[in-house]
Amino acid sequence: MSKRLFFAFFVMLFSAMLTAACDGPKPASKTGDLAQYSSAETAPESVDDNDAAIPILPPNTDRIYTYLGGLIIRPDLYAKTPTGKVDDLQLCGYVQPDKSTQKICAKYSDMYGHLYDYDHIGLDIWDVRGNWYLALARSGLQEIWMEHEDADFRAYPDLVKSGLTFMGDWNYIHDPAWPTKSWAVPQGTEQSVDHNNLPKNASANPMIQLLEAKIMPDKDVWFKVNFTNNVCDGNNNVVLANIWYPAYRAEGRLRLPNFWFYSKGC
Repeated sequence: MSKRLFFAFFVMLFSAMLTAACDGPKPASKTGDLAQYSSAETAPESVDDNDAAIPILPPNTDRIYTYLGGLIIRPDLYAKTPTGKVDDLQLCGYVQPDKSTQKICAKYSDMYGHLYDYDHIGLDIWDVRGNWYLALARSGLQEIWMEHEDADFRAYPDLVKSGLTFMGDWNYIHDPAWPTKSWAVPQGTEQSVDHNNLPKNASANPMIQLLEAKIMPDKDVWFKVNFTNNVCDGNNNVVLANIWYPAYRAEGRLRLPNFWFYSKGC
């Protein structure tokens, strides 16, 4: 199996696990894996301002949301806003992955989203069910489900695999003690990292090479990585090899990525 298909399969399997644990209607999903969404141009539905006044329902206060990747928004959609900025773009979906349920809209600025490469802004996605993608409003973590036959969806493992990736959060804040601990096997015995044994030229803010992603029986996700010198400093020599790290950290009701990437490169 190719590495690309492996990571697509990872997202499909993990999404299926999350779906099985959730209550509510479960629409039929077509067969296949998420690799089919990697090159299409369809973007989240935009609407006129008059459609944006639909009331937001009370949030689901029990659910834990796990970040799965990004759904890219076509630049031509927000270029049509009065300011030409994505923050002013109104996006719509439904309160359930079902078009017979209530329609709901929010501005991009009120939703979780990020710059995913130099030219593409996207919505952060927290669940995938067939052609339906779950975005979240920041206020109350309101669920907004969007349906797309051919979406440009970029899975978390693919982002870590292909980007200039580091250990830290998506506000580009590196872990200050980049690793003080490690694991030889997922969910194994925690080990301390002896920095005295690392190369003297080891970067304080190393990059990451993703080697493997693994879903554990309890649905926890782990990445096997190499720590390298910062490639933007002129080299990418491995300074700490074959280390397992949890892919996520908990922040309230969100499970956020432990690794992020420089969307604009060096």
